[in-house]
Amino acid sequence: MKIFKNMFSNKLFLFFQLILILYYLPLCLSIISIPFNLDVLSIYKSYNSTYFYNFYFNKNIYLQLNIGTPIQKARATLNLGSSCFYFSNDSSNNNNYHPINSSSFNLNGKSTVFNNLINANDILYFQDIKKSQKLPFLLDNNTVEKINYMAKIGLNYPFSNIGRIILYPCPSFLYELKQAKVIDKMMWTIKYNSKYNGEFIIGDDLSKYDEDKYPNEFYKTTYFDLQYSIIFDSIYILNKINNSIQYIVDSKSINIFRKASIKINSGLIIGTSEYKNFIDTNFFNNLIKKEICQVDYVSDYLIYSCNTEFNRSTTNYYNEFPDLIFKSTKLEYNFILKNNDLFEPISGKYYFLIIFKNNATNITNNFWHLGEPFYKKYPFSINVDSKTIGFYLNEEANNKKENNTKNNDKINDTDNDDVNKNNSNDNKSMNTILKYFIEIIIVIVIALVAYYIGVTVNEKRKKRANELKDDNYEYMPEENKIINES
Repeated sequence: MKIFKNMFSNKLFLFFQLILILYYLPLCLSIISIPFNLDVLSIYKSYNSTYFYNFYFNKNIYLQLNIGTPIQKARATLNLGSSCFYFSNDSSNNNNYHPINSSSFNLNGKSTVFNNLINANDILYFQDIKKSQKLPFLLDNNTVEKINYMAKIGLNYPFSNIGRIILYPCPSFLYELKQAKVIDKMMWTIKYNSKYNGEFIIGDDLSKYDEDKYPNEFYKTTYFDLQYSIIFDSIYILNKINNSIQYIVDSKSINIFRKASIKINSGLIIGTSEYKNFIDTNFFNNLIKKEICQVDYVSDYLIYSCNTEFNRSTTNYYNEFPDLIFKSTKLEYNFILKNNDLFEPISGKYYFLIIFKNNATNITNNFWHLGEPFYKKYPFSINVDSKTIGFYLNEEANNKKENNTKNNDKINDTDNDDVNKNNSNDNKSMNTILKYFIEIIIVIVIALVAYYIGVTVNEKRKKRANELKDDNYEYMPEENKIINES
């Protein structure tokens, strides 16, 4: 009993807690989740390609920030083209920031770089990690009494290197959080939970945020350039009628034709003239002649849409639509966009989510811009520090290694999807079991260490007690000892 009492003394209990904290801390430290939502599509009786373009072409992701004292719920949008964290006037009646109502708001004078902006700061609260931090930002150079301000969070790299000079033109949301040690890494991820909402994750990759759903072994990275773009090895389609591969561009093409940039503020993909010519010749031209599909010109873009005959049981053109495939050897993966990824049914029509620049002759207009249809299906994380983009490629086991066959470029999607689902489920189960096994082992080790310390302490106490007893012991001659014992 004394041993166990010693084991769970106050000092040992604190030691036990410390070990557990140190074990679990890396799993949850410095990762912030900010909820976001998107505008909900409104359907009109006269819905057409113009409405479609206006809603999908620019599609803002609205974050909800908690800022000020008392706390205000303020909207914020994301901007890949800037590194600045600033608040601009917003005439909408949505929840926005009112600095005049915040007792923790401070002005710090005019910006030395942006003449129309002023430096300011206020407290932001991150409820999921129960932390708050005063952050600097820029504010429109108007009276602070303006009714509405909406935040713009720049996600670009906050520094520009010119020789040995490093420019820091404005406060950066990610950089300031890292400097304040609220996050460890300048990393961000857009994670969808449903069609119209999700989470903006910052501080680390998703495998640290939700390891069961995003195992680390499936996280593959590659470098991106300043336009958040990557180079694919080839781009091709799978013809479902004859199960043949037809290349749009292959590895021999120059990089610009195999380049694709991520566009987080667009609900569309902008395709290249090569893909347009191919899809017209092999698919849309025939359906346009039959008046099943049509093409409209909106704001110098071509918008394709098809009527209900497109998805009939007799001749189902929707099911026959070829898959679009982006192959990356670096990531060991084929990114596949199927018919359900590329068409959106709206008001009795099927709108094609890939649009094309009309008469695109400039070479810069001839690479891909991958919007929501791509990154919603394939979540990614951007590491601003290392300039890498990482994908979580455990959803489809379509091509970790290409088949060693004659026609190794052919993809049997049905088989691959079934195999992938089984593999994904097995991997999740193994990861969960492994995690629990490690936790049990650690608890056992901690218990043994605590037991050893308890035993050691108890032995020392016994030894000390015996020494004290020996000091008071009265020695007698052997004869007296025998008599006394008798």
